[in-house]
Amino acid sequence: MTRPLARFRRHLHWWTAALIVIGFSLAWVMTALPATVLLIKFLAYQAHKTIGLTVAMLAAVRLWLLYRSGSKIDPTEAIIYVMLLVVPLLGYLTAAAAPGGVPTLFLLIVPVPHVLTPGQALFEVIRPFHLWAAIGLMALAAWHAAARLRTRQVGASRANRRRESAYSSHANRAGSRPPSPAVERMPDRKDPL
Repeated sequence: MTRPLARFRRHLHWWTAALIVIGFSLAWVMTALPATVLLIKFLAYQAHKTIGLTVAMLAAVRLWLLYRSGSKIDPTEAIIYVMLLVVPLLGYLTAAAAPGGVPTLFLLIVPVPHVLTPGQALFEVIRPFHLWAAIGLMALAAWHAAARLRTRQVGASRANRRRESAYSSHANRAGSRPPSPAVERMPDRKDPL
């Protein structure tokens, strides 16, 4: 994979992650807003919908790039990709089924047609699926991040051990120069207490 493509994929990854966190946080705020601030509530919902549609588009682009590069992904990442498409789809269906017929405006400009007829019964069925799928996506994303951080820590400690091993084998050779003071181990001190 070329370096610019790898950088672009990394940027897409972090943009997606940031939008997921923002969209998830916004969902809790927008549902808690009282009806007395209707304009703010409407704008918050439209921002949430725009974020969801954008996440779905970014996920589709990332999947296409993944396919084109022939890269392999682990099962957790595969589930995350599925969730990156399913959660926005469920959100779109929730918005389409919502009673009141509030439109979905991508970027507050582009109207997105609804494929479902609004109805309270359908809305009550779809909405919990969207909620729990979003919570599941956040949990998977947190697990993925923790696993990556752990992998980096393990990788860093292995790299440090290799460096120390190479240094000590070099220092043990005859005629080698003595270790620098910055690397030298400090002598054990006895605790006065």
